[in-house]
Amino acid sequence: YPFRQRAVVRPRLFWMRTFHPIYNPEMAVRLLERLRSEFPDIRLVMAGPDETCLGEIRRLVEGRGLQAQISFPGLLDLPMKVRLAGEHDIYLNTSRIDNMPVTVLEMGALGLPVVATRVGGVPEIITDGVNGLLVPDDDDRAMAEAVKRLLNQPALAERLSRGGRALAESCAWEKVQAQWLAVFGDLTNSRPG
Repeated sequence: YPFRQRAVVRPRLFWMRTFHPIYNPEMAVRLLERLRSEFPDIRLVMAGPDETCLGEIRRLVEGRGLQAQISFPGLLDLPMKVRLAGEHDIYLNTSRIDNMPVTVLEMGALGLPVVATRVGGVPEIITDGVNGLLVPDDDDRAMAEAVKRLLNQPALAERLSRGGRALAESCAWEKVQAQWLAVFGDLTNSRPG
């Protein structure tokens, strides 16, 4: 994953998950609607496969007149993911339920500051203000404020960009392999026998 340091970010938002209610794609649409009067050039890419609700989200976008600001490229292969991430500056993770989202690690590796909901295991990997910003579940107002902070505070965006890359590097196989082997070794050694 090629890293690009973000210092000054533009209102170019990236959302990439499966279109399913547990990932709350509607929140990203509400967020964009909330910010568009203040940032008329705001754009949002919503990428991923449809599991249940892409049609509903498309209708929501059309109903709110956001077709010029939101695009849907579908499921992305790695080269397209890297290209689109390179064209955007903030990653949105709007999940209602999550464990350890790989997309957060991928976007951090690419240098996008991450704004994520504080759900499930997400707070275990994102430290608020260090490698991302955390907001309450389904709170598009709080997420909009977090996005504005990034747009208005270049030092924060730069710190989160570097912190996201450091997070991704700490989760690389080369780093965690020894930890897993130690766990398995401890389990093997502690078995009665």
